[in-house]
Amino acid sequence: MANGPYHWPTDPAIVGGQGEIRFGIDADGEAVALKLASANKSAKEALRREINVLKALEKANVPNVVRVLQQVDHGGRPGMVMPRYTNTLRDWIDVILAEPDADTLALVLVRCRTLATALAGVHKVKLEDGGALVHRDIKPENILMDAHGQVYLADFGGALAVDGLAAVEMGLFGTPMWAPFDQILPGLAIPDPTWDTYALCVILYACVTGARPAYQADPRELLSEQGLKLWDVAKLAIHADGDHQRTLRVEFALERQGTSAEDLVSMTGRSALNDADRRVLMEGVDRLAALAQVPDDQIQRLKRGIWGVLVRGLSPLSHPSPPNRYRDGAELADALQDLYRLAFDNGPKTDILAGPAPAPDVFINASEPPKNTESGTPLLVLGIVVVAAVALIVGGASLLTRLSKPDATVPIPASTVTLDGLDVRVPPFLLDRDEVSRQDWMRCVDAGQCVVPTITGSPDDPVAGLSFDDALAYCEFIGARVPSEVEWHAAAGSDLYPWGADSPTCNHAIAAGCSDVPLPPGSARLGATANGVNDMAGNVWEWAWIGKGGDRGVLLGGSVHSPASELGRRARLLPSRDALPELAGVRCAYDAPG
Repeated sequence: MANGPYHWPTDPAIVGGQGEIRFGIDADGEAVALKLASANKSAKEALRREINVLKALEKANVPNVVRVLQQVDHGGRPGMVMPRYTNTLRDWIDVILAEPDADTLALVLVRCRTLATALAGVHKVKLEDGGALVHRDIKPENILMDAHGQVYLADFGGALAVDGLAAVEMGLFGTPMWAPFDQILPGLAIPDPTWDTYALCVILYACVTGARPAYQADPRELLSEQGLKLWDVAKLAIHADGDHQRTLRVEFALERQGTSAEDLVSMTGRSALNDADRRVLMEGVDRLAALAQVPDDQIQRLKRGIWGVLVRGLSPLSHPSPPNRYRDGAELADALQDLYRLAFDNGPKTDILAGPAPAPDVFINASEPPKNTESGTPLLVLGIVVVAAVALIVGGASLLTRLSKPDATVPIPASTVTLDGLDVRVPPFLLDRDEVSRQDWMRCVDAGQCVVPTITGSPDDPVAGLSFDDALAYCEFIGARVPSEVEWHAAAGSDLYPWGADSPTCNHAIAAGCSDVPLPPGSARLGATANGVNDMAGNVWEWAWIGKGGDRGVLLGGSVHSPASELGRRARLLPSRDALPELAGVRCAYDAPG
């Protein structure tokens, strides 16, 4: 069989229920593949739609998506010619699980980041018949790889358009071992881009551990009675064939009537990932990081970082406002880049990243630093001076930027604070109006004075996942300091809550029942103190210092997970010095002028 310049063997290489794959060559002898629909109407329509989707993605310059070289017709059956991709991500995962090497960790992070960037492009493309796209079947078998190791999203036959917040009656589609419950189970659902970012996070977990999260592999402890019925029928229906599959799909449709994801999944009393998941994940990171010769201190931060990414990305339920998964592939890509930097902060390997090399480090690694022949000044010393000067300049710029923002800091007048039965006189000082944002924190990271935070978020969100030492380093970087516990209470006021004695609502504090993730400063519009300081109850915990030398940290105010009974003055935690609480942030204090 031949179409135009392409030559194909008579027999297909792969045959499936929806069609077949043939491998051939083009007129120049280059390897190509033909995806040909089977004779049934639904398969033909699915492939024609996939071709239209891929053409729209190519027109929009979405990276790392399979290309359509030509659309063909063979006896009334539509087909598309593609480049010949040598492997799937499934093949590569099998290899790295059996024989990981020094490059495996970097390749896992880079390839998952590449796929997240591709998803960001997919989700932005608008089709002629509706809104933006959701792939709906992200799994290793649907990710192709070329001979150079580049990855490409494939199999868009089940892609669904997102039309705002319009709910649709969902057909049974997807693969349970990769798809989230709110895609597989409910009868009525809003097509959601987080279905794709969730599946990519499952792939990341599988690359590191060789398994899937416990609740993803066996969700029964998270499902309601109705959810259990649907799950059992869904698994059977997806893997069944012929008349038996049709019967099971009808049974599934009857069972799911009137249900939503919230009816089927219950998160009461537990988090998305359990202790067994954490142990397996940490062991996997330890193994790959050791092969990559990542320093021990960076391994610890990498483990906390990857745990934070997956706890968020693998949440069993997705809520549009606020999101508790990665609603944007670009945001997930940024988080994965942060993880790469945690592991390889001495500069990426250009052969792995397939991009330009970063600027070399200023420090010169040499036991006998060379001399500048003109001045005799050791270049190592000069490098240190340059780095120190850059840090000072960037730090000063960061401080000036923060203080130049309208009302960035709030003057706190002198007062007397009663703490633990003692009256303590607190001199006047200045305090950040808002918790330190991720955007401000990253300036410190870029200057080499702070570590990449373990919890990701948008630039305006408060930074979270900090140790006490992290908080000290940042405030020192901007020419400030971490407030003492009595200073924090002086700013929060003497009432039970920062806003007064009124019982807390979601307008007062971002706390349990209001959101699953921290929100930008001032989101709780009634929660400011009398002096105008925002979010001193809820959102993220805030570090302050205690002890004679200020050598120990205390967390105050509560977080987005705190119940009303543990907000404000009653919210106090004493972690160990090296603890890295998941939702620990900071705001900085300054001496009063004059």
